[in-house]
Parts: sequence; C-alpha cells; structure tokens
Amino acid sequence: MKRLGLLVAGVQKAATTTLHGMLSTLPGLAGPVGRKELHFFDDDAATDWRQPDYAPLHAAFAGAPADATWFESTPATLFWPGALARVRDYNPAMKLVLVFRDPVERAVSAWRMERARGVEPLGFAEALAAEDARCAGAGGGLRQFAYRRRGLYGAQLEAALALFPREQLLLLRFEDVVGQPDETLARIARFAGVAEPGGPVTPQRLNAGASTALAEPEALAALADAYRDDMIRFLELSRLEIAHWRSFVLAREGRHAATTDAMGLPRRDDPRQHAVPVCSHGPVFGNLVLLLRCGRRHPVPNAECLTAHGYRFPEDVVAVDDRVLLSCVPAQPLGRSLPLAAFEALQPRTVGEARQWATSQLAGEGIEFGAAASPFPVPLHALVSYADVLRYEELLEGLYPGQQAHGLVDPTRRIDLDKPDALAAESLDFIIASHVIEHLRNPIGTILACHRALRPGGHLVLAVPEKTRTFDRRRPDTSLDHLLLDHAHPSSLRDQDHYREFFELAEGFEGLLTKRGTSWMDEFRAGYSIHMHVWTHASFAAMIDHVVGTIAPFSGRWMRPAADDGIEFYCVLRK
Repeated sequence: MKRLGLLVAGVQKAATTTLHGMLSTLPGLAGPVGRKELHFFDDDAATDWRQPDYAPLHAAFAGAPADATWFESTPATLFWPGALARVRDYNPAMKLVLVFRDPVERAVSAWRMERARGVEPLGFAEALAAEDARCAGAGGGLRQFAYRRRGLYGAQLEAALALFPREQLLLLRFEDVVGQPDETLARIARFAGVAEPGGPVTPQRLNAGASTALAEPEALAALADAYRDDMIRFLELSRLEIAHWRSFVLAREGRHAATTDAMGLPRRDDPRQHAVPVCSHGPVFGNLVLLLRCGRRHPVPNAECLTAHGYRFPEDVVAVDDRVLLSCVPAQPLGRSLPLAAFEALQPRTVGEARQWATSQLAGEGIEFGAAASPFPVPLHALVSYADVLRYEELLEGLYPGQQAHGLVDPTRRIDLDKPDALAAESLDFIIASHVIEHLRNPIGTILACHRALRPGGHLVLAVPEKTRTFDRRRPDTSLDHLLLDHAHPSSLRDQDHYREFFELAEGFEGLLTKRGTSWMDEFRAGYSIHMHVWTHASFAAMIDHVVGTIAPFSGRWMRPAADDGIEFYCVLRK
C-alpha cells in the first residue's frame, strides 16, 4: 500500500503554509488535493488509534501521480501529544521537515492570529497568564491557546529524535523559508529524494498575520526567560544558528532581573555589560576563555587580546557552566585592529599571530569561506558571515582531528567560488578564504571575481597551504602558465591530470583507492575534493604579482610565509 513519505510537521506560524505552496511546485511531490493541513495524526477523536483506518488519509491523494512522493503539511504534528508516535507507527521511514521560528515571535504571531479570528479576547500578558488553565485537559484550549508551550522546541525535538533517526529529520528556520526560498526548496528536494527545482522560486507569502496588536514588553522578556533552559536543550539538539532570535536578545538584556541577566551572568553598569569574558573550566570548553556577546561566543586567543579590548585578566573573567556557553552560537575568535604601519611591519611568529595580522585591517561587512571549526579572528566591529559549498551536516562529519563540533560555525550561505558570478559586484568589504583556493579549478578567475565583489578599499584575505609542509610536498608546483590556461580555457582533461597526480603523489592517499576499490577517474567523476593546485609561498607570490599587474588591479598586496608552528602562508590584497 502506498503511503505518505514526507510530512511538514512543525511548527505553527513558521511560514509552513508558504512552504507547502513551494513544495507543491516540485513535480516529484504530490500533496492533498485542495488542502494543506489534513490534521489526521493530531486528531484524537476521528480515528480509533488502537486499529487505525488510513483510508480517509489516503483518499486525500486520489488522482495523485503514481510515481510521486505523497506529502502533506500539518505543523501541529510536532507539538500535539502522541501525534508523532502515530506517524512512526504509520510509516517508520517517514521524512519530517521541521521549521522553527523564534519562540517569542511565534507566540506573538499565534496570539495575533487568534485575535484576528475573534477567538482571543485577552491581551498577550493576560493570555500567557491564563494559558495553563485554558489548556488543562483535552479540547480546543490546547489547540488554540498554547502560546508558550508550542515554543518549547527542545522538549519537542528530543521527543522526535526518540522516535525517528536524525537523518529522517530536516531542521529549518523560518528565515530560511522566507529569506532563502531557492536554497531551502532545493534542500528539501534532496532530502525527499526528488528532482530539484529547475529555476528560481518566487514564493507567495500565505497565511501571514493581519493583526497588528501589540504585546507588552515585560511579557516578552518574561517569556524569553521561560524559554531559557529549553532553548539550551534545543541548541544542543538542533545545531541551528539562532543567536539573532528575539528570545536570545531579550534573554541577554535580562531587564526583568535586578542582579543577573537571563543567561545567569552578572549585570554590569558599563557599556560592555553585554560582552562578558567567561571561562567554564568544564569538560566541554576546559580553560578556554571566551567573550560572550549578543548570544555569540568568541574565543579569546590570549590575555593581551582581552586587555586590548578593555578587560582585566583574570579579574574580569566570569565563571559559568558549560551549558551557558553551549547556549551561545560559535563565532569568530576575538580579533584586533592594527594601524597600517604596524600591520606592514609585523612579522608574525605563530599561526595565532599570523591570523590576527591577516585580518587586522578588516572592517564593514564580509564573508569567510572554509571556516569550519577554525574561523579566522576578525575584529568585533566587522560583521562576518560564513559560506561553504558543503552543508553544516556535511562539515560536521568531516571535522579534522583536534577540531570540536561545538566550535563549528554554521555556513548560512552556500556559494561555489569556482563560479564567476557567485558574488554580487561591490557587495562586500572583505572576503576571507581559508584553505579554499587550492581546491578550485580556476584560482585566477576566483581572485578576479573577489576583486569585482569587493567595495573600494575592501580586502581579500587568503590562507593557503605551504606545499612543503603538507601531504603535497612531493607534487610539483602548479605553474603560472597552467593557471593562466585554467583561467582562459578551462579543460576537463587538465582537471583529470590533477586527480591522477594527486592520487599518485599526495602522501597518505595512495591507499585510499585500494581501500575504496576505486580509481582516480572514479573519484574525479564523484567529485571527491582534492588539492587541485599546489604552491610554495614563493610560487604563489609570483602568481599574485602577475594577477595584480595584469588581471585584477588590487592597490595593496602583502604576504607572509608560514609561521614556525603552521602549514599555511598568508596573502592580503586591498582593492
């Protein structure tokens, strides 16, 4: 018997109606005719759940294509008691899409919806105070007035993971659906195992709230505090980046508490009160000192760096629990700004010093590629986001020895730097590419694309493996002539040459083909990521001099060789 294979199971007021419309455009999916929410699994009365009859559910798909995957969207399923267990009993292989929205914003939106319907006569604070009494027992109260408890995502996700393996859950954010519809729909298509959309998506915002009723600020702050412990559990389980959610902002402000803020940190009466140096001495973070700021945790490289930001070490460092640190999103290590003269004169001795040097001129808004669990230190006044060709889950599986999952930054943008139009013209103040350029088929084209994408005065920062200190030491340097050919006349045959050379000469990879039972051509066809190009500091400098002189006219160029304790050299270019 054919059964549903995909279910948008949560959460209410998180653009699930809009998402349902987007999914209905995928040829490989078939939804119920003329309906969105079937409310089959969260209906306690219509079905005898001791011996369920699924005929009414399947009737909604009458006439659907035989080869399509059936899907439906009932966002109450994640929240409703017993509903997910019924889904598991129906189809243990069901794939679930769970969309989460800031729980405070979600609660306000749900309250406004009930106000617009004429169901909710109470103000927001009054409705929260009456919620427990209204939702006691079964019935409409739980379905209509559960503003706070529907936002307890940690408990709900924990229950879902007890019923389904993680690989059957796709976790999204409200802002992913409304802000990145193309990428979101493609992700769901891959997750569902159907063909990806053939063109851009233009979603129609459906079921958006019409009410503009205002919620009391104190009620919002109190609600954020009520979510604090559950949000910590949700962060641990979901691995989503949610530091920008209002719940975090309100919790960090802690204006409803006299002596401590909502994260358990001491209140300060100076402008730095929301940037607090901390250390847990716990099993997860050990003795690492971090600066907590706006829901993000920034590793502090050394005491001098902390002192440069106006803090005393160790007097100003606050002891906290590991759970507090895990509740904050990993972000870039604390960086320092240097005057240009000091920047040009500095000769870094360690990797830490070299990375601080390379980013010390950055300001404005930029993006880092290849950060993974080792993002570059960037001054706090610069706004940095992260991009990669891999998804968070793929990066998590490929962490290098010594890297910790709790330090992995979430690449919120999927960008392939091998594509010349990957970045909009003059859209960024800085670009950082760490151990990226050696993987690209056309490094010169990428440098030119970065030049176009930078605003005047913007910086390109490159960290590149030094061939002599890596598994590439036996490979010949990529010649400038070869790089120019790759730029002017891309060739699959030359790309194949790189794969052949890599698997013949890269140390430690000789046995990989035997272990997998493949050839270098198999790995080429599969797109296995290799170092396409290799350089020493000197050969890379020669390539950069040619590019700056003839192709991408950067106005400033600085390079530093690999530090004594490192394997990477550095190049900074200013437009």
